[in-house]
Amino acid sequence: MAKKQSNKKISKREKIRAERRKRQRLTRIGIALVVLVVLGSALWLIAGPKAGVQSLTPSEAYQAYSQGVFILDVRSQEEWDEYHIPNATLIPLDEIPARLSELPKEEQILIVCHTGNRSKIAAKLLLEKGYKHISILEGGLNAWEDAGYPLTSQ
Repeated sequence: MAKKQSNKKISKREKIRAERRKRQRLTRIGIALVVLVVLGSALWLIAGPKAGVQSLTPSEAYQAYSQGVFILDVRSQEEWDEYHIPNATLIPLDEIPARLSELPKEEQILIVCHTGNRSKIAAKLLLEKGYKHISILEGGLNAWEDAGYPLTSQ
């Protein structure tokens, strides 16, 4: 009879260990899911929204520029004063919500900035406000300048 009690004790220990392993597995799975959600959100913010936004190469952007696309420069006034694309419209990123009425809602808008990061943020903002025809310049004005396309400081 003593053997049966020790078997029961071993059995209880095994159950306790099994429960502990199960909780640890569930905890790891939960942590992994949280990490995936956080990373996914961060990547989406960095990369910008995909639906409704076209990413144009400098040559594609120049072609659109040649056809009269509305160009929205979201850099600061100081950056604009250094150089910008001729006929572009300056609305610094932080001013966009207050100046939406200056943007054509039914026309294509090409958003530009220095490297492309602020353009992605502006594109996300415009998508949220119902704008549907949005493009961003891949590599920003750095890439535009490297390709030899026109810039002005006036």
